[in-house]
Amino acid sequence: MALMFGLPAAIFGLATLFGARAEILVWSVGIAVIVGWLGAWTAWSFLTPIWRLWAYRRVDDLEELKALAVAEKVIWPEGHPFQKTEIMSAATRSELARLEALAAERRTTT
Repeated sequence: MALMFGLPAAIFGLATLFGARAEILVWSVGIAVIVGWLGAWTAWSFLTPIWRLWAYRRVDDLEELKALAVAEKVIWPEGHPFQKTEIMSAATRSELARLEALAAERRTTT
């Protein structure tokens, strides 16, 4: 949120403080909105797999966790195209798969 809204607000404030002309103000804030959005998405893409590892290791009902995370807009639903924008190492991907398999095994045995 800080990247999405803070950067444009800071650019607006600085441009206004230094008396920028209207067209420079509009362009600079517009660019800051785009850069802020891309920065926020990139941060989400790197941080979400880290959160998944942290959360998957601490929960008994993985499906409930996922449902709550989707409802709270922390993650995208399974199979959603934007879910593919998560950036993670092969080791992280492997560990997440292992934790999901373990949760599926627990579901079938209970």
